[in-house]
Amino acid sequence: MGNSESVPIPGGGTEGYHVLRVQDNSPGQAAGLEPFFDFIICIGQTRLDKDNDTLKEILKQHVEHPLELTVYNSKNQTVRQTQITPSQMWGGQGLLGVSIRFCSFDGASQNVWHVISVQPNSPARLPVSSVTRTTSSAPNPSSIKRTTSSRSSRPTKASQSSSTCTTLIWITSVRFP
Repeated sequence: MGNSESVPIPGGGTEGYHVLRVQDNSPGQAAGLEPFFDFIICIGQTRLDKDNDTLKEILKQHVEHPLELTVYNSKNQTVRQTQITPSQMWGGQGLLGVSIRFCSFDGASQNVWHVISVQPNSPARLPVSSVTRTTSSAPNPSSIKRTTSSRSSRPTKASQSSSTCTTLIWITSVRFP
């Protein structure tokens, strides 16, 4: 697990459900889930180490009843417990109001970019709901239109991929920790 080997993962392994987005006023927001950095690794006593219907079935069985989640945070490399109540009454989409994807968190802390500036009118300035796109493979480079205002502020496309996760961001300047 790269730099996170010292953090004991209940049930072992390096897989979980990566939290990509949390809707406002959702059960996921109330549980304190942090997009991009949190991975749901257990629900109750069940380790979520396979991409199957286990999570979905447990959530359906516990609608309007609290559940214990175990969450790995790749930013601070910690494991924490939180409670979440799956609900159909919160006013948004899904029982939790989160977008998730099953993948490995092995080395996730090594794939962090610090964005220092963003070009005017770039996709990074748009609301997340306008530009969010998930894909299981890198996008076709010919489908991406780049614009530049000067050579020194030329945007750079960065794509980080694992077996099932791809993140696409536009960067104008980056500082590495």
